[in-house]
Amino acid sequence: MAMHELQRDYSTKDLQFISIDKQGTILTTDQQLFELKKDSSIKSFHPFFEGIDTYFLEKSDHIKLECVHLNDRVFDIDFIKMMMIPLSSFLEKELISIIEYN
Repeated sequence: MAMHELQRDYSTKDLQFISIDKQGTILTTDQQLFELKKDSSIKSFHPFFEGIDTYFLEKSDHIKLECVHLNDRVFDIDFIKMMMIPLSSFLEKELISIIEYN
């Protein structure tokens, strides 16, 4: 499923989609909850994301973490592996969805 399809199906004001590469560099984000800059590191946003590299090593394509505390707020975070083949190079990226509890 493509990112735009996920956004269409699940997008609300309490949900943010972020795609990153294996190094944690932000490729795209929809800025719904947090202002994140493209080409910056998700690791610099919050210490929680320092270990993001390990999710690329997991065999599962979808990992859900519940009740994650970020900046005095509580979120569910989904890590969803997506494979892309742009031109002739292979790129594995991670889609992160962050859902805020109200």
